[in-house]
Amino acid sequence: MKITVGITAYNCENYLADAIQSVIDQNTNNWLGILVLDGGSNRDTTKIFQNFNHPNFKKFAFEKNQGPYSTRSKAIELSDTDWYIQLDGDDLLPQGSLKSIEISILENPKAEFIYGDCENFSKNQTYIKYPSSDKEDLAKGPLFNAVSPIKINMFKRLGGFSKELYINADWDFWLTVFDNNIIGHYTNTLLYRRRNRIGNVGSDYIDLRPNIVKLIIKRHPIFFNTIQRKNNAKFNVYEKMARYYKSIGCRNKAAKYATEALKYTLDTHMFDAVFEEIKMSRFRYFFRKIGKKLS
Repeated sequence: MKITVGITAYNCENYLADAIQSVIDQNTNNWLGILVLDGGSNRDTTKIFQNFNHPNFKKFAFEKNQGPYSTRSKAIELSDTDWYIQLDGDDLLPQGSLKSIEISILENPKAEFIYGDCENFSKNQTYIKYPSSDKEDLAKGPLFNAVSPIKINMFKRLGGFSKELYINADWDFWLTVFDNNIIGHYTNTLLYRRRNRIGNVGSDYIDLRPNIVKLIIKRHPIFFNTIQRKNNAKFNVYEKMARYYKSIGCRNKAAKYATEALKYTLDTHMFDAVFEEIKMSRFRYFFRKIGKKLS
């Protein structure tokens, strides 16, 4: 039994070679690889794609930019196996990941997806994100790593990724899995290493999220059957946007989205730091940011 690993790449020249190598270095040979290059990728990413060749890999390049979910869908379409795992071009598969997935599939023949633990890492921080067992957390996003291994016929049966959603289509997909009561299996191992960085698709298109969450709520009336779940979804979006814009120094946008988030929470003080910054003079705000960087 083999599993397909689909690596999708767009402007990830600093990380792509390591992502590929993390697949090649797995301690099992029961895998096939597909490398998909999104259209419009920069020269360095394109060069890595063009120069890479491996007997276990297929390659496909789009001429025009498609976005993350069309590239993933193409990798799945090109797969010749029953199972698929997505690997974004800036992430990594931990050593032993594919072996753990292989064992879980063989021992749990009714499972249509496998999920495990995920290591989130950056230059300054590393932490393990464990799956949630609380279905209420689906109002915020998937209960586990969104690129967990899936059975390809399940993906096709559910209609794949929504073409309405340029971002968060993976959250939408896992809500559909929940709506259909599909069985999965948890393996108590580290299956994925996700790189946290500014400049990925999620941060580049973060302003789409308010409209995206409205669409997702509309598409999933089975799950979003209470006002509380709808409010939790909206709060989560606006809270993340407020904190993101605060982190990059856009205090006006941070205050705007913090104000929206406060409509859906009873904690009126959680954004005090955001509103404190918006009241500062430019001079004071500038030197506060400099002080934080130095510290």
